[in-house]
Amino acid sequence: MVSFSRAVRREKDVNVFLFVLCTLLRFGKACGPSEYKSAAGECCPMCNIGSVVLRDCSGDLSTTCKPCTPGTFISEPNGLHNCFTCRNCVESQGLYIQHKCTTIQDTICDVLDGYHCIDYSNSQCSHAQKHRVCISGQETKTPGTKTSDTICVACPYGFYSPSGLNCIKWTNCSARNEIETEHGSSVKDVTCTPKRRERYGLIFAIVLTILFHIILYFAPQSTSNILLKKQTLKIQHNSKTTQRRKVRNKLFPKNLSPHLLVLWQPSYYRSMTLHSSPCAVTLTWWRSLSSSSNLRSAITGSTTPFDHYAPLAPLPIVEVANMRATLFIFASGFYHFLAIGSTCGPNEYRSAYGECCPMCNPGSVVHRDCGWDLSTTCRPCSPGTFMSEPNGLHRCFTCKHCAESQGLYIQSKCTTTKNTICDVLDGYYCIDYSNSQCRYAVKHRVCSPGQETKTPGTKASDTECVDCAPGFYSPSGLNCTKWTDCAVRNEIQTEDGSPVKDVTCEQKPKERYSLVDLIVALAEFYRSFFSEFQKDNNAKE
Repeated sequence: MVSFSRAVRREKDVNVFLFVLCTLLRFGKACGPSEYKSAAGECCPMCNIGSVVLRDCSGDLSTTCKPCTPGTFISEPNGLHNCFTCRNCVESQGLYIQHKCTTIQDTICDVLDGYHCIDYSNSQCSHAQKHRVCISGQETKTPGTKTSDTICVACPYGFYSPSGLNCIKWTNCSARNEIETEHGSSVKDVTCTPKRRERYGLIFAIVLTILFHIILYFAPQSTSNILLKKQTLKIQHNSKTTQRRKVRNKLFPKNLSPHLLVLWQPSYYRSMTLHSSPCAVTLTWWRSLSSSSNLRSAITGSTTPFDHYAPLAPLPIVEVANMRATLFIFASGFYHFLAIGSTCGPNEYRSAYGECCPMCNPGSVVHRDCGWDLSTTCRPCSPGTFMSEPNGLHRCFTCKHCAESQGLYIQSKCTTTKNTICDVLDGYYCIDYSNSQCRYAVKHRVCSPGQETKTPGTKASDTECVDCAPGFYSPSGLNCTKWTDCAVRNEIQTEDGSPVKDVTCEQKPKERYSLVDLIVALAEFYRSFFSEFQKDNNAKE
C-alpha cells in the first residue's frame, strides 16, 4: 500500500515537471513588440529608424546595428539587414521632388504644375499626365488640378476661341462704324473693314468757293440793273431809250472791270490775315475803289470830284453788302471745315501728314497711312510679336519671355492679339509684378533642421518657419516630432535628444529567465526524485 502511494506521488511530480517545461518552452517561442526573431530563432532587439541589423544577438550580446547609406532609408524600428532604396521622382512622369530622401524618410514626390495624377501608391502619386489642352473653337470650362484633368466645352454660336482658352463674342462692325466683309466662325472673328472716307467738310468748302465765284461774277450786273431803274425815273427826257443807254455807259464803263477784279489778285489777300473779318476785307476794297481817279474818270468822263454825282452814291453801298454776305458765307464754311478736320474720331489716328486715318484692328499695325480717298493699309504682326488693341502704330510689341531661371513658366502662349501669360513655378513665389503679372520669382525658403514649417509657401508669399519647442526635434525642417519615450518601449535612454536629433534608446540586456527557470526546475526535480528514491531504498532496508 505504501509502495503504491509513493508511486502515485512520483508520477505527480513528473507531471508537474512536464507542465512547467512545456510552459517555459511555449513562452520562449514569442518575441516582444520591440524584438525580432533571428535566423537562429533568438528574439533579438530591433534596430532604430535610420539603421538596420549588422549582426544578430547571441547569448548575452544584443543586436549590432549599422546606419543606412545615402540614397537608402528605413522609417521604422526593424530587424532587417538592408535599407530601402529612396524613391525617384521622374520629371517625365510628371513628378518633382518636394522633399529629399533622408535615412529616416523616403523621398516625397508631388505633381508638376500642368499635370494631374493618374496612379497612386501608398497615398502618393506614382505617375502623372499632362492636362488636356483645349483646341481652337473651345474654351476651358474647368481648369485642371493636380488630381483632375481640364474640362473643355465648345464655343456657342456668335463666339470664337482662337487659342482654346476663352470664347470671345464676335466683333460688332456697325458699332465701330465699319462694314463686315467676312463672316466669323468658332475659331475666327468676323472681319471688319473701315468705310470709305466721307470728306463732307472739304466738299462743302469747295461748293462754297464755287458759289462765291458765281456771286462775285453776277452781283455787279444785277445791282446795276436796280440802280439804273431808279436813275432813269428821275431823268426827264423825251427819249427814254437814249437816256438809259447814256446813264448805263456812265455808270458801268468798260474800264471798271479791273477794279472789281482786284479781289482776285493774290497780292490783295496777302495783306489780309486768316482771322480778318469779311467787313474789313470789303471796306479795304471799297476804299481803294472810291479813291481811284480812274473810277471817277470812267464814270464822269472828267476829273470832277465824285461828290458832284451824289445820286450815284448807293452803288458802292449795295456792292459792299453783297460782298460782305458772300465773304461771310465762305469764311464760315472754311472755318467749319478746319474745325471738323482738327480732331480725329475714337477709331482714328493722326498720320504724319496730319490726316485722320482709320485705326488697324488688333493683331495688325499700319503698313501705309490713308491717302486722299484711300483707307489705311494694315499688315499682320509677325510670329513673336503681338498687338492687343486697335492702333495707329507701325510696329508690333515683342512677346514676353517666361524664363525658368526667373521662376516662371508659360501658362498661355503668345498670339498676334495677346501677349504671353506667365505664371509662377511650383515651389517659387513672386517678388516683382508688372501690369498684374509676375516678372520675377524666387524659390521658397527651406526650413533648416530644428525648425518646422508654420505656413507653407504660396505663389505670392514665402514659407514661414518656426523653431521646435523643447522636447521636440526636426531632422529635415518639415515637422517637429516629440522625443521618443524609451521607458514606454521598455528600453533605456543612452543619449539625450536635441532640436535636430531624437533621444537614443537601447534595448536592455536580455534576461533569459526561461532558461534559468528550466535549469532550476530540472535541479529541483532531480533533487526531489533522488530524495524520494533514497527514502524508498532506506525503507526497504
